[in-house]
Amino acid sequence: MSSSGLVTGKTYGTATITAKTPDGSISVSRKVKVVFNDVTRANSTATEFTSVCWLADRKISLGYNGVTYGPKKNCTRRDFTIFMYRAAGAPTVTNAMLSAVRFPDIKSCSATAKKAIAWAVNAGIIKGYSDGTFRPNDHITRDSMAIMVYRAAGAPAVTQAQLKAVTFKDISGCTANVKKAIAWAVSAGIVKGFSKERYGPLEKSTRLQVAIMLYRFYK
Repeated sequence: MSSSGLVTGKTYGTATITAKTPDGSISVSRKVKVVFNDVTRANSTATEFTSVCWLADRKISLGYNGVTYGPKKNCTRRDFTIFMYRAAGAPTVTNAMLSAVRFPDIKSCSATAKKAIAWAVNAGIIKGYSDGTFRPNDHITRDSMAIMVYRAAGAPAVTQAQLKAVTFKDISGCTANVKKAIAWAVSAGIVKGFSKERYGPLEKSTRLQVAIMLYRFYK
């Protein structure tokens, strides 16, 4: 247990620590927060720590066996969709919604993943690729992450002023829809980029970046 009362090495959640005098005559118990081994206040920024804890507290992601979160690992399209589905409150998914999904490459996905994908398709958040696939095991890119969150927000109107305020030079080759999504996300304080000139639209999103983005959007 750290001096701030955070415990690592156990499953994420809460734990009760009891201290007793040698003769057992006095006993004091205290509930403490158990955090992931790889995302603590000591090795993370306040934003990173808060975002990952928010994700775990709401059971959007309990990491790997509740012990590690894997902040530097890349996030798959499947997992990002599941995280969004859970963050949205795990809405009801009907059999009709499940049947309407035509992606041939999600047959081996879990029931949870299929529900999340069906929800996202029904909500207009994902559309898949031109070849009809969803590619659940591919790592989600930063441009795809932005556009999915933008669509989840209802695709709000983006003004010319918002578009001009974006200074990322590396999104010049992106589609108009991606540019709108990034401009909206920047304006809403959901993304900030790597620098004033670099967003990294085609870079793979890490699980830490995913946690921060979802926290800023859904909190």
